[in-house]
Amino acid sequence: MNILLLRNLSFILIIFTTFFLLGCIDNLQPSEVKIEQKEASFSCENNNSIAKRGYVLLMGLGDHGKDGWYTEKKYMEQDPETEFVLIYDQDETKHLPEISEKFLADMHSLLKQKPVDELVIFGASAGGVTAAYSIAKLNFSGPVALHTLSSPLKGYGFPDAVLGNRQGYLLDIARGLARFQKPLANVRVYHHKPVTDTILVDHYCNGVTFLCNAVQIQNNNIEGSKEFFYSNYDHNPLMKVVIPKVLKCYNKKLVEIDPAIAGGLGEICTGEDGCRVFCGNNRGLCNQYCETHRENPLCQKLFSGELNPK
Repeated sequence: MNILLLRNLSFILIIFTTFFLLGCIDNLQPSEVKIEQKEASFSCENNNSIAKRGYVLLMGLGDHGKDGWYTEKKYMEQDPETEFVLIYDQDETKHLPEISEKFLADMHSLLKQKPVDELVIFGASAGGVTAAYSIAKLNFSGPVALHTLSSPLKGYGFPDAVLGNRQGYLLDIARGLARFQKPLANVRVYHHKPVTDTILVDHYCNGVTFLCNAVQIQNNNIEGSKEFFYSNYDHNPLMKVVIPKVLKCYNKKLVEIDPAIAGGLGEICTGEDGCRVFCGNNRGLCNQYCETHRENPLCQKLFSGELNPK
């Protein structure tokens, strides 16, 4: 047996031992012995007497295609009380505290320019982590509803040996996240979670997928929050279902847009630009959808290579 092979076997043994020990430690924590997965039963708890409302959607890690949220933005704008809709981009090259600091500064500036009585915040994937980390520091006294969607709230807890070349926000999530600060009583928090998550497990656990569990990765709720599990929806499809469901709490006359009109891939992504970016990072998920929807014009472009990232 050569020296290189011995080194590789030693490295693998170290990784397995590290994860085994971490698993044993985790199992000693009462909060993680069993996670009760209650199926989704979200119901409205809002005050419809509000005169002015602001909507914010924080996009996920590496998502810079605001056109991908075209449909959700249109839904928010349908609300007669809407004062503003902000689709918020994040710089994933920075670490979470710096990202949060910028988000809060931008929010305070926006609220000064366009005062509202109520805020409704959606955090998509890692956007939900930023929102959860920031919400207790948001200087706003009116009612706030925060909805995290398919968010890696706990992170992965990888040991240094398998962090590889991850940097910035991705490194923060890979290392694992501490408990979030509890916000004031004016903030209600709802965590919407898929039971299985292709993006969190298959994409971001690359190389160690057999050690990743979607439910555990999301298991870091804000104290006093409510959580809802969805067994029928994966990472992105969950967002596309939950957002209009929540928005109907504020606008019972909301008219849902046919995905074909919006020009997307069903519940996966919306708009050609948004789908080009999304499918560039999640080709397998898009291929899976298009295998049964080849008549979709975007699927035809995807299979012809026209949607490849530029």
